[in-house]
Amino acid sequence: MGLQQEPQYEPLAPLSTKEAQEWDRINIVHAKGKSMMDQADAKRKLFWGKIERKTGIYDRSLKIDNGMIMVEPKKNNCKSKGQLVPGFCDGDCDNCALGKEETEE
Repeated sequence: MGLQQEPQYEPLAPLSTKEAQEWDRINIVHAKGKSMMDQADAKRKLFWGKIERKTGIYDRSLKIDNGMIMVEPKKNNCKSKGQLVPGFCDGDCDNCALGKEETEE
């Protein structure tokens, strides 16, 4: 299995000197913008790694809002208060993902 080859192009018509210079400027600006985006993405990844190490949270979604590190609230899976679903519940019914159902007394 070979690599895909790029399509072959043939010359059709020349650009004017002004058009060629404009196209070159556009490509330079595009390359600079792409480079800046790649650099910003790398800095974001490094920053998030730093925040994860700082908080010790690696398995939840983090968000930064107005200078505050935000985390999604932890939810658990229970059928209802006092009834645990095997393999899914840790007994924290106050933060149950399935809702806070009141048991009848």
